[in-house]
Amino acid sequence: MRSVAASTGRSKSWVGRHVPLYRDGGEEALEPRKRGPASALNRTAPEVEDAIVALHKQLSDQGPERHHRPSPDGELRRYLSRS
Repeated sequence: MRSVAASTGRSKSWVGRHVPLYRDGGEEALEPRKRGPASALNRTAPEVEDAIVALHKQLSDQGPERHHRPSPDGELRRYLSRS
Protein backbone atom coordinates (compact mmCIF):
# COMPACT_ATOMS: atom_id res chain seq x y z
CA MET A 1 0.00 0.00 0.00
CA ARG A 2 2.94 2.30 0.72
CA SER A 3 4.25 1.98 -2.84
CA VAL A 4 0.80 2.70 -4.34
CA ALA A 5 0.46 5.77 -2.13
CA ALA A 6 3.92 7.00 -3.12
CA SER A 7 3.38 6.42 -6.85
CA THR A 8 -0.01 8.18 -6.86
CA GLY A 9 0.95 11.01 -4.55
CA ARG A 10 -1.69 10.01 -2.01
CA SER A 11 -1.37 9.16 1.67
CA LYS A 12 -1.49 5.57 2.92
CA SER A 13 -4.70 6.34 4.77
CA TRP A 14 -6.32 7.68 1.57
CA VAL A 15 -5.33 4.53 -0.34
CA GLY A 16 -6.49 2.38 2.57
CA ARG A 17 -9.91 4.06 2.50
CA HIS A 18 -10.39 3.90 -1.26
CA VAL A 19 -9.14 0.40 -2.10
CA PRO A 20 -12.04 -1.33 -0.24
CA LEU A 21 -14.52 1.08 -1.87
CA TYR A 22 -13.16 0.19 -5.31
CA ARG A 23 -13.24 -3.55 -4.55
CA ASP A 24 -16.88 -3.35 -3.42
CA GLY A 25 -18.29 -1.03 -6.07
CA GLY A 26 -15.76 -0.36 -8.81
CA GLU A 27 -15.07 3.12 -10.15
CA GLU A 28 -18.64 4.20 -9.43
CA ALA A 29 -17.99 3.78 -5.71
CA LEU A 30 -15.16 6.31 -5.95
CA GLU A 31 -17.40 9.10 -7.31
CA PRO A 32 -18.09 11.89 -4.80
CA ARG A 33 -21.39 11.41 -3.05
CA LYS A 34 -23.83 14.21 -2.39
CA ARG A 35 -23.89 15.13 1.25
CA GLY A 36 -26.93 16.42 3.07
CA PRO A 37 -30.63 15.64 2.93
CA ALA A 38 -32.34 14.81 -0.34
CA SER A 39 -34.91 17.52 0.33
CA ALA A 40 -35.22 20.56 2.55
CA LEU A 41 -36.92 19.36 5.71
CA ASN A 42 -38.09 22.84 6.70
CA ARG A 43 -39.49 23.78 3.29
CA THR A 44 -43.08 24.92 3.16
CA ALA A 45 -45.31 22.57 1.20
CA PRO A 46 -46.21 23.81 -2.31
CA GLU A 47 -49.92 23.56 -1.44
CA VAL A 48 -49.42 25.97 1.46
CA GLU A 49 -47.47 28.38 -0.73
CA ASP A 50 -50.26 28.28 -3.33
CA ALA A 51 -52.88 28.91 -0.65
CA ILE A 52 -50.96 31.94 0.64
CA VAL A 53 -50.66 33.40 -2.85
CA ALA A 54 -54.35 32.75 -3.61
CA LEU A 55 -55.47 34.38 -0.37
CA HIS A 56 -53.25 37.38 -1.04
CA LYS A 57 -54.75 37.81 -4.51
CA GLN A 58 -58.27 37.46 -3.12
CA LEU A 59 -57.66 40.08 -0.44
CA SER A 60 -55.96 42.40 -2.93
CA ASP A 61 -58.97 42.19 -5.24
CA GLN A 62 -61.24 43.31 -2.37
CA GLY A 63 -59.28 46.53 -2.01
CA PRO A 64 -57.36 47.99 0.91
CA GLU A 65 -60.46 49.39 2.67
CA ARG A 66 -61.91 45.88 3.16
CA HIS A 67 -59.19 44.62 5.48
CA HIS A 68 -56.09 45.60 7.36
CA ARG A 69 -53.08 43.96 5.81
CA PRO A 70 -49.88 44.04 7.87
CA SER A 71 -46.61 44.32 6.02
CA PRO A 72 -45.35 40.79 5.27
CA ASP A 73 -42.03 39.75 6.74
CA GLY A 74 -39.49 37.07 5.89
CA GLU A 75 -40.88 33.94 4.38
CA LEU A 76 -44.30 35.39 3.56
CA ARG A 77 -42.72 38.17 1.49
CA ARG A 78 -41.05 35.51 -0.65
CA TYR A 79 -44.38 33.79 -1.34
CA LEU A 80 -46.22 37.02 -1.99
CA SER A 81 -43.65 38.08 -4.57
CA ARG A 82 -45.09 35.28 -6.76
CA SER A 83 -48.47 36.99 -6.95
